[in-house]
Amino acid sequence: MSGALKSSRGARLAWSAGLLVLLAVAIFGPVDRYATQLADGLFSKALTTYAITRSLNGVISVAQGTEIAVQPVGVGLTISAGEILDPLNDLVERFSVLVLAACASLGVQLLLTEMFSTLWISIALAILVGLALLALWSERLPGRTTLIKLGVASLGVRFLFVGVTLLGALLNQAFLSERQEQALHTINTVTMSLKEEDGTPQLPTAPAPEVGLIESLDNFFTGQRQKLDIQARLDAMASQAEQAIAALINLIVVFVMQTIVLPLGLLWLALHLFKLLWRATPNGH
Repeated sequence: MSGALKSSRGARLAWSAGLLVLLAVAIFGPVDRYATQLADGLFSKALTTYAITRSLNGVISVAQGTEIAVQPVGVGLTISAGEILDPLNDLVERFSVLVLAACASLGVQLLLTEMFSTLWISIALAILVGLALLALWSERLPGRTTLIKLGVASLGVRFLFVGVTLLGALLNQAFLSERQEQALHTINTVTMSLKEEDGTPQLPTAPAPEVGLIESLDNFFTGQRQKLDIQARLDAMASQAEQAIAALINLIVVFVMQTIVLPLGLLWLALHLFKLLWRATPNGH
């Protein structure tokens, strides 16, 4: 297509129509509004995730400072709940850093989308595209190739970050949103369960120093029931910790995809498409 502007009126009409359509979309901003809406939803969900994980961290911190104490038949037994929750707490602290980074990345994407849809950007874009259209149709205008390429490049840059944000949000909705919701639900459930336990599944201590045979047997069986009950509750706490760890790993996958893999992959793809468009741009000779 390049080098054929003088003889191809159809090519000039096609390029002119394409530039005008893209300029209209850029000025009226339907794509920008939709991309901003989706990006704002992702940003809010990331903030919610951070709040939920910090709440879980607080509950775990309370639980780690408690001990489960039982004294069946005068024999002391002490178990620390922190031993069970330590691995989960370590992962939560590391995950909190990742969520903050994800919030910053999503916030930057949202800010760039809003910046490229401002009035001054639209005015500058209209001027550059107008000069490009003038260069397409005026054979005597000096620097035609430069003006045409500047108009095309300005539109490419204008939609680069908006397109990356929009496609990333759509891919997130299609493939990651459900996984994220399920993981958040699991973490919220575990947090509420640990909060109800308050990290202290303590049972009343038993014994009297001098008791008869019947009372001794009763204390013995009471102590055994206490130990079994505590073991069951400890097993439940361990199971909840495992569920929370699995949910956090799923969220790590989601945020790595949201803030690293998808943006960089889409940006790489957009740059390659831009190069193809640049090569196909008429040179005005």
